[in-house]
Amino acid sequence: MSLLPAEVSAQLAQLLGQLQSSDNSVRSQAEDVLQNQWTSQRPEWLLMGLAEQIATSTNSSVCCSTPPGATRHALL
Repeated sequence: MSLLPAEVSAQLAQLLGQLQSSDNSVRSQAEDVLQNQWTSQRPEWLLMGLAEQIATSTNSSVCCSTPPGATRHALL
């Protein structure tokens, strides 16, 4: 169950997909939207939405990877 409105969750999911695009123009537009509409105007929704996306992700590289040079224990 999401704490965010369904429309907001859908917008964020779409944005995350666009940020992963191999098309530079799509990705650049998504970066602008992230900065101008999410980071500056509604950072609490962005953080909540990202946490929910990670929690519900079926992609283990999204939720369970350890950055190079870091131990998993150090991240917890």
